[in-house]
Amino acid sequence: MLFGAAPTTFTLLEWTMTELLRHPESPRQLSDVVKVHGYDIAAGTQVLINIWAIQRDVSAWGQDAEELRPGRHLDTVVDFQGQNLKFIPFGSGRRQCPGSGYVVALVEVT
Repeated sequence: MLFGAAPTTFTLLEWTMTELLRHPESPRQLSDVVKVHGYDIAAGTQVLINIWAIQRDVSAWGQDAEELRPGRHLDTVVDFQGQNLKFIPFGSGRRQCPGSGYVVALVEVT
């Protein structure tokens, strides 16, 4: 029963992403001018977060940030709710992945 919902969920997400790519005017854009770390970002700008770089940031992960260490987080309390941005597999804030709880449970059961 647990695995029964997975294929339909994946299909839904695949088609949603396809439609967003086909209609680029739909993704969220800034409505006001904002300042981030001293940079002015104009209204109407679409901001993308470089998750690849975050996951390889030596200041957050140490000198071995590029290495696969499966036990790296065994003694760490992982905050998937977007408060600790070095753990951002499900996004953050209002646009956080609504399926994160399902995925975490699915991985633990598997």
